[in-house]
Amino acid sequence: MAWKTERSYAGKSPSEIYQATKKVIDNLSGKYGLKHQGNEAALGGTVSGKGVDGTYQATGEKMVIELSYAFFFVGALREKVQAEVTRQLDRLFA
Repeated sequence: MAWKTERSYAGKSPSEIYQATKKVIDNLSGKYGLKHQGNEAALGGTVSGKGVDGTYQATGEKMVIELSYAFFFVGALREKVQAEVTRQLDRLFA
């Protein structure tokens, strides 16, 4: 199962969006025990572990996050992770 979300941040550079998103992903990765690898030169990164793999990429004024879940990944936890990612992205520059 896959999930994708996009957010636009008018007036923000790709580097600003990447740095802010990287902090969010660092925190969520620690909370859920995921491995996080950021790539500042590419303005993106990956997360993996415990039945989930994902990528994030800043392009223009937009951030795109994609997560793929293993079949055995519990639906309630999947929904919790997606809701938390969405909430954090919505408040990224608030």
